[in-house]
Amino acid sequence: MSHLITKNLRLVAAVATVGLPWLTATASYADDIDIDAGKRLFTTHCTSCHGIGGIGGAGAKLDDDDSLHGDRMIDIVFTIMNGVKNKPMKPWRGRLTMAEIEQVAAYVHSLHGTSTAAKATNDFGYMF
Repeated sequence: MSHLITKNLRLVAAVATVGLPWLTATASYADDIDIDAGKRLFTTHCTSCHGIGGIGGAGAKLDDDDSLHGDRMIDIVFTIMNGVKNKPMKPWRGRLTMAEIEQVAAYVHSLHGTSTAAKATNDFGYMF
């Protein structure tokens, strides 16, 4: 399994460096990574902005069906590594190892669509 992760790490690092938008990471890519370790790292480093379980707060909500920067593993890894320009989300490259970034990304990926909060609507029934 470590050989698979090492191979994926090299691929992600190469993609993040040169940016290959046509490359898509599959859900099984996330399945091969330790999501529980990602949850522990997320709890330590990310909940102050993104809330427990990604419910949102000062940072983006991560547990709904919406995605600001893409919901594929490769998109999430890229966002964690490089941060978001002109936003409080700073790059984690150099602060977390590549394996830790992938673990956090796998956990964030697993949160997609798990929100139990009802979407807010106005008097006309439009969601916002």
